[in-house]
Amino acid sequence: MNPNHTPDATPLATATSDRPDVPQTFCKLLVGLDRTNASSSVFQRALALAKAQNSHLFLFHGLSARVPTPNVLVAGSLGVYGGGYTQEMLDQAQQWADEERQQVLVWLRELCDQAIAAGVAAEFDYRDGEPGQQMCALARNWDADLLIVGRRGRAGLSELVLGSVSNYVVHHAHCAVLVVQ
Repeated sequence: MNPNHTPDATPLATATSDRPDVPQTFCKLLVGLDRTNASSSVFQRALALAKAQNSHLFLFHGLSARVPTPNVLVAGSLGVYGGGYTQEMLDQAQQWADEERQQVLVWLRELCDQAIAAGVAAEFDYRDGEPGQQMCALARNWDADLLIVGRRGRAGLSELVLGSVSNYVVHHAHCAVLVVQ
């Protein structure tokens, strides 16, 4: 045992392997965030890990389509049928999506600024599409060492029907995954 070892000097996370290509610390941390209360814990955990290991943070938010857009304007807008999307509804949905993107941009910029103020190199991005798929693709393209996500607590039928971003990421990411509860 190393006599100079102190509990405070222990890294928060390490990878051990006999393979020389496996990193001993995580240098590039991709952090998947949503705009729930749980995201604060995910961000704080990622920030602490990045500070302890002198890692680079990439903060990411996936904008999943919440308002379906039909391929064609249904005749309901012409008064022929009682259903469908009107142009006004589509315009409102687009306005909502634009406002959501602006709010996400401000939120991610604030988190990125917090990380930088704490001495951690950080950047951010958001993309449209399924968050789990987007995170896994970004992790591969950015060559992340660790992908950090939160968990909402869905299980059983709810997870099966509604899906789970963390479950998708755990099963499809090319790198290590940390799920924050």
